[in-house]
This record gives sequence, C-alpha cells and structure tokens, in this order.
Amino acid sequence: MKPAPVAAITKVREADSAPDAPVLRTATINCSVRDLLFAANSSLIPITPCSGESALSSAAFFVGGNPATADTATRWWLEALQTSPEADLISLSGWLGDSPELSAPGHWLPAGRAKLQQIASEFCEVGATLGRRSLLPHAAHLLSDASAALRLVLRQHESARIDSAVGSDESPSAASPSRQLSLAMCPALLLTSSMLSHANEHLERILSITGPHCAFIFACDARIAIANESNSPISRLRAPPTARSRSVYMQQVAEELLDDVTLTPCAPGKGCIDGRYLGSLIRTFAADCSTLVLARDERASTLEWLGLSDC
Repeated sequence: MKPAPVAAITKVREADSAPDAPVLRTATINCSVRDLLFAANSSLIPITPCSGESALSSAAFFVGGNPATADTATRWWLEALQTSPEADLISLSGWLGDSPELSAPGHWLPAGRAKLQQIASEFCEVGATLGRRSLLPHAAHLLSDASAALRLVLRQHESARIDSAVGSDESPSAASPSRQLSLAMCPALLLTSSMLSHANEHLERILSITGPHCAFIFACDARIAIANESNSPISRLRAPPTARSRSVYMQQVAEELLDDVTLTPCAPGKGCIDGRYLGSLIRTFAADCSTLVLARDERASTLEWLGLSDC
C-alpha cells in the first residue's frame, strides 16, 4: 500500500495533538454495515447514541430498501416518520442492477442521473421541515463517489435557498426554510478494487471533500470478494484448460480478474483498510459535524482499530 502524502499525515497529526480537538459523538446500529445494503424495504434500523453521551438532536433511523426501483420509497420514508415525526432519516441512493454490491452501466446515463436527482429531491421534501435527510453513497450505486455527492448536496442547497427566497417573496408569513440534503458516509463503501494500491489517498479525498456535509459517518473495514464466483476466472482456473494453452489461459485470467474482484464491507481488521489512518481522517475532517456510527457488537474493536478508543 502506497504511503499517504507527507502533507496529509502532518495535517492529521497536528489535528490529533491539538488541545481543543473536537470530541467525536458516537452511536450504534444493531447490525453490520453490509446488512444495511440488504435491509428489507421500509425496514427501520435505529441509530442509538452510545451510553453516557449526549443524545442526537432528534431520533435517527436508517430506512432500508432500494429507492431507485420502487415507486413507494416516499411511502417508506413517511412510515418511518410515524415513529418520530422529527427524526433524522438515512437512505441509500439506490441502484439499477440486480445486486446492491454490483454496479450497472445505467448509473452514468442521463436517466440514471435524473433518477438520482429525483430521489434526492423527494427525500428532502418528505415530512416536516425538522430532521435531516442523509443519503448513503456506495461505489456501485447511483451516488457513487465523493465528488458526485458534493455536487448533489450543493445543488440541493442552492435549490433550497431559491425555494426559500421565492416563498418569502410570495408570502412572507407562510415562508419556511426548505430542508437541505446531507450525507451519511461510509468511506469503505466508496473504495473499489482498483483503488487498493492508493487506498489512503482515496480515503483522504473522500473525507476531505464530504466531511463538512456529513451528518453521519459509518465505520467498517472492506475485504476483497469475487463477484459472480461461479463464473469467475478464479473458479474456471480450478479446472485444467482444454482448448488453449495454459499460458494463454492465465493471460485471460489476469485480464479478466479485475472486473470480477469487488470490495465488500467487513469487520474491523479483517480487510484492507488502514484503520488508524481512517480514524485520523475522521477526526480531522468530520468530527465537528458528524456522528460516528458503529456496529453495536463491534463498537470497542472498531474504536480500537480506528485509534479512537478515547471517544
């Protein structure tokens, strides 16, 4: 793994040693991060503040399901608000393929971009004006990278500003501020297999870009997995080549392998991510505004992996 830039390391160390460094708020979920990707439609997963810490500004829930392929995503979100009308809601941005861990070409087409904008707008509009709405990006979803997430947030902020100004001009007494979109980031979910050789640099880019707009940070590791394992070159390699030489076969395996390798969330220390470096980035770029969310059964081990046991 290529070392992180010296400038970045210096910045992180200065932030860690500062006497007034912000104290991270932490909360837990009763499942793993990977479980969030496969949560049933409209299921509610509460974000629970850790014992002894200040409560969140309001109740917070992750709402399961794929909003990109359902006409009922708004209904799911409204059902969540029946539990707590002023709750913070977190949702995936959605995906167009068959699996939440495999990307689809349509994500980058105009229809895919329009679908993402529609989801973001409807998500911000649902419910009362109180309560944050945070989208959780994933490298294989409609919202798939840090730059796109920042652009989406800024577009929604500008739209909210215009709506508020127009409402004020038309009826000052009826004007109310439009809700602004925020992010729930899990850096591990934005890494791809091609990023592994420079993972630290990609992690720094993700959090330096999105940190100020993150309401929640989900922390986990990521391990290498084989997509469509039954058809993978690795699986085919177990059987001797028949119609071509082994050298040609091995070359094909090498060329195809990168497309079959994916990253999947896993328990801390069981994957490819430098946990202490990730923890330093979280403290540097997101501690002022974010709540760090951990799997309940892995809270202590995750904080130790991140080098944030003092939180």
